[in-house]
Order: sequence, then C-alpha cells, then structure tokens
Amino acid sequence: MRLSRTVTLAGLWTLFLAIECTAQMSLKLGSSSLESLDFGREWLTVAIESPWVQLGIVCYLLAFVFWMLILDKMELSLAFPLSGMVYVVVMAASAFGLHEALTPLHMLGVGMIVIGVCVMGRD
Repeated sequence: MRLSRTVTLAGLWTLFLAIECTAQMSLKLGSSSLESLDFGREWLTVAIESPWVQLGIVCYLLAFVFWMLILDKMELSLAFPLSGMVYVVVMAASAFGLHEALTPLHMLGVGMIVIGVCVMGRD
C-alpha cells in the first residue's frame, strides 16, 4: 500500500511539474506577440487570441487539478515547499528551450531550492 501511494504521488508531482513548466514556457512564447503593444484592450485581445497563451491557460487549469490531487494526498505544510521545484524545472527549461542565460547565482539558487526540498522530503 505504501509503495502504491509513493508511486501515485511521484506521478502526480511529475505531471504537475511538467504542466506548470509548459504553462510558463507557453506564456513566455505567447508574450512575444505583445512586445510592441501598450497594455490595454488590444493587448488583451491579442493575448487571448494567441495559441501559446491559450495553451498556457489550459495548462494552468490542469495544474490546478493536479495540485488539488496532490493536496488530497499530502499535507500542505509539505506540499507547498516541494512546489518550489517548479522554479528549478522552469529555469532549466528556459535555459535549454529558450536559450536564456543561467548565471552562477541562478545555479546557487537552484542548489538551495533542491537542498530545501530534500530536507523537507525527509519528513
């Protein structure tokens, strides 16, 4: 029974992280069509009509579903700090997928997040 719960949680977390990362990457790609516009009605219309932004919104809705499933199986005091792994996954994806720079300070921050998650996970 314990292994089944662990496998279920690992699957939920993997999907949650993938969906959150996809949401962030999609919104970043969708924002390129907004660069030349001032915030207002046209900006909002262009954003809403962007397939990338639409994908980002759908991913946020899916992430909500998976977050609720995670919270059903874990205490919030443990689940919320573990959600910090989203920062790590998004940073890696933006570096590899969008060719954004990863500075030594970024890497230090990622290391601190991972250490924190490991400490919290030992509970």
